[in-house]
Amino acid sequence: MSRRSSSQIITSVAAAIFLSTSALGQTIHPRFSPDGQSVLFYNRTGDTASVEIVDLLGGNPRVLLADQGYYGNPGYIGDTDSIIIAGALDGMRGSWELYRLEQDGELIALTQTPEREMHPSSDSQGTHIAFVRFIDTGAHLFLLDLTTGLEVQLTEGDGQHFHPKFSSDGEWLYFDRTMDNNTGIYRVRLSDRDIQSVVNLEQTEGRASTPSLSPNGEFLAYSRQDDGGNHLIIRSLASGHDDMVLTNALGIGGSHWSPDGTHLVYHRQFEAGYQIEILDIQSGEIDVLVGTPIGADD
Repeated sequence: MSRRSSSQIITSVAAAIFLSTSALGQTIHPRFSPDGQSVLFYNRTGDTASVEIVDLLGGNPRVLLADQGYYGNPGYIGDTDSIIIAGALDGMRGSWELYRLEQDGELIALTQTPEREMHPSSDSQGTHIAFVRFIDTGAHLFLLDLTTGLEVQLTEGDGQHFHPKFSSDGEWLYFDRTMDNNTGIYRVRLSDRDIQSVVNLEQTEGRASTPSLSPNGEFLAYSRQDDGGNHLIIRSLASGHDDMVLTNALGIGGSHWSPDGTHLVYHRQFEAGYQIEILDIQSGEIDVLVGTPIGADD
């Protein structure tokens, strides 16, 4: 797996192909479609929240849902065109639940609890949803069986657990955790709930978050924030080597692999707003899918 250096990648961004632009807003949480031909994302502009899709071959984003609610982390359920999101119909401070969003814009509630649910993610079979629920002891991971409706709590204690993502074989769930003075990327084996450390940082070293495992299980993309800025990292799980492929002064995160493992999509923050970019793993080329031209606020 070859990649160019960070300086080469940053240079290539300046020559990126701008496939689509959108009104300045919070264009974040991109996810490839199951066929790899489009990218799903969340957008918020002013008081309007929307879930949108943009084709990789070009064209303006298509809006699936737009209202006064607040949503986050959209993703596909298995290889279907049904979408899982978390959010509130009555705004950011409302009652957050999990919803299935159909292509016609219909929202179907999957949870109805007094707690707040966030960060849903489907396994490749489309039978289970992992998500975060805020309970008395903190933010914990839960597993929802879509067939039976049964829920299982996967983590305990006073740690804060976020951004769960399944391995392709469904054996592991990767997530980020903050506990005491430690932050990092972990994984839990679903068969016995054994938790293992993958990336371990002391809080003085920075924060690791938003993991995404490559389809072949060999590489882990994640975000790291430290004194040097915000970084997009790709780690070889076999060697433990980290490749810092991109650094940004403000936020960068929400990475997601294409189904064939050749590209990463993620969001990047600028003073003027957010944009969604796609990275070609082999060449290092970066294209802007949705957002503002790079350099607009340099």
